[in-house]
Amino acid sequence: MSAAAFQTPSYEARDFAQQRRQLGSVVQGAFVSNRVRIPGLRSAWNEGLRKRFEHLCSLPRGWDGYRGQPVSFACANFAAQVLERLYTDGLPLPSLVPGSDGTLQIEWHQNQFDIELDILAPNKVMAYRNDDITGQDEELELDTDFTIVSFWLNEMKARVPAVEAAG
Repeated sequence: MSAAAFQTPSYEARDFAQQRRQLGSVVQGAFVSNRVRIPGLRSAWNEGLRKRFEHLCSLPRGWDGYRGQPVSFACANFAAQVLERLYTDGLPLPSLVPGSDGTLQIEWHQNQFDIELDILAPNKVMAYRNDDITGQDEELELDTDFTIVSFWLNEMKARVPAVEAAG
């Protein structure tokens, strides 16, 4: 597959009308919760993470006991688009971890391999990989090209049988 297959579209911060269409509010009692509605995302990862995205975007201010903010819609939307492009059959759902500043971290920890994507904003991602077996660490700043992350995920997937056999 070409590298272009793993590139995300450029994010236009001024496209508020599209954000309003994708972000719905549901009143539940006295609380308003935001729902992340991203049409056209069909990978098993996004299907499995839909409720988690909604929960993280609906966190109350101060959720962390301090001044924690809910995950921003922009970060959640961008993360869902990235996950759609990175979907690798045979790997489990990643963990979604909120940052107290409204950012979102996507994490896979499997087979002595760690991959973390810190979504700071659309097109602003810190990617980290640690391989406990080889001792390799990598940290990269990414914007639209996630080809390296796809490579890391395929390395993680290829290791599953080898680690189980050594088990």
